[in-house]
Amino acid sequence: MIFILRLPFYNNFFGGNINKIMRYNEIMTEETLPSTARELVQRYGGRALPFGKLPKLAKLAIRTRAAEHLDPDEKATRIDPNMLFGYVEIPMDALKHAILAAIKRDDPEAPFNDFDEYHQWYTSHDDTPNHTEVWPIELDMVDDNHIIDDGSHRLHSYVKNGLKMVPAIYHLD
Repeated sequence: MIFILRLPFYNNFFGGNINKIMRYNEIMTEETLPSTARELVQRYGGRALPFGKLPKLAKLAIRTRAAEHLDPDEKATRIDPNMLFGYVEIPMDALKHAILAAIKRDDPEAPFNDFDEYHQWYTSHDDTPNHTEVWPIELDMVDDNHIIDDGSHRLHSYVKNGLKMVPAIYHLD
């Protein structure tokens, strides 16, 4: 049975994400959950946006990532406000499922039975900061054995903090 709430109050209360959350809950089975970054983008409404229209923290994440790859003698490059980037918000549970599926594809003998075991192992190294701002993660759209290209520490911080929807950016083909 499928229930869809279309009440403006609830949609505003949940930050405009109630339809995404409801759609996710309607189809949450092991067989139908996305298990690659491409499937996550497709399922949760990834869209191409010009750089100038991205959320503030998405723009900051892209600028920061670009600066990491500059020659130290180069000046900061300006990003064309019309350059297109992919943007999507993904339910945390779907992202956890996809990450664990990618780990198992890459290494069928990986010692994790569920994402919580993986998360506990990842954070046991004591190098995962507590992020107070929600920057997007960067999805890996090339390698199906990886979900996150940049932002794994952020993601694990968000897991600890109980974030329900994770913003993500990605390169367009």
